[in-house]
Amino acid sequence: MRSAQLDQAAGLRRALAPRRLRVLPVAAGRRGVGRTTVALGIARAAAEAGRRTVLLDAAGDAAAALALTWRWELLDLLRGEREYAEVALAAPGGVRIVPAARGVAALAEAGEHGARLFEAFANLSSRPDLLVFNAPAREPAACALVPADAELLLVTTASAEAVKATYARLKTLVRRHGRRSARLFVNRACAERARELHAHMAAVARRFLGVELLWGGALGAAPELAALGAAAAVGPAHARFAALAASLDDWRLAEFGAPRAAASP
Repeated sequence: MRSAQLDQAAGLRRALAPRRLRVLPVAAGRRGVGRTTVALGIARAAAEAGRRTVLLDAAGDAAAALALTWRWELLDLLRGEREYAEVALAAPGGVRIVPAARGVAALAEAGEHGARLFEAFANLSSRPDLLVFNAPAREPAACALVPADAELLLVTTASAEAVKATYARLKTLVRRHGRRSARLFVNRACAERARELHAHMAAVARRFLGVELLWGGALGAAPELAALGAAAAVGPAHARFAALAASLDDWRLAEFGAPRAAASP
């Protein structure tokens, strides 16, 4: 009886504990492999599952692909010239998109750590549960905003060029930025080919980089970006994104809480 009461008390404490913002970086070694499609697909599936989700669009193409227009972006927030409500765009499925190409580039160029940025999002009155960070393909330093021991998702296709670029990106993240954990998502490949490719790249990464490259998922045929802006997302791809979003609870993502004294972004 005593043990059951303790279990119930522990469960209650977990349920009432303040939720922290979790950050999922989505990166790629080159353009054209579907990085933004994957980032947006995960974000939409997470939002439709009830998570308050923000897509921080450092790549700069998600909002345009959904035919959303904007005047302000993350840099305007960082300068204190605009409020979050003026910058965050409402996208289908309940996702909020924050255009962030200039702001993230400025942070990366200045060598800033991302803790203050993410803590500010965690300090919002409508605090997100999940922030999907759509990282630009040609700026590895942007991923350094997220702690090196947290997982990120690397998107590739099975083409030789994409695999080579993905490995080069991982090598830079490990050797130059201290990245210690990553997952691989194989786009536009059948399940068997995706698993074979992951096994090969994981073995190479372990041997030559000393890093574990974990399985992140696969998709045979990704939808067009514009299709993710439809009123209702259906089909096999959406089901895969929903399963992937549900699995994030088991991923070792960076987590941020609101600091005691912090201004909202």
